[in-house]
Amino acid sequence: MREASQVRATKAEKPRVLDPVAAGASGFRLKACLELMGLRPSVIRGNGSEIIALSKASVGVTKIALLSQWR
Repeated sequence: MREASQVRATKAEKPRVLDPVAAGASGFRLKACLELMGLRPSVIRGNGSEIIALSKASVGVTKIALLSQWR
């Protein structure tokens, strides 16, 4: 299904939009949204808490360690 959506969007020359509804509400939703982000959507549409949940989850341990050194 994921590959099909990529092919369809590419053929139709349409942007792919990810709307991570309640991405931080459960581990399942967050994991699913992160997997979909891996497909490189054209736009991520969400409210502040959804975007923050995705950004915190996508930061790796190494980056967190580096950021904590600067505080």
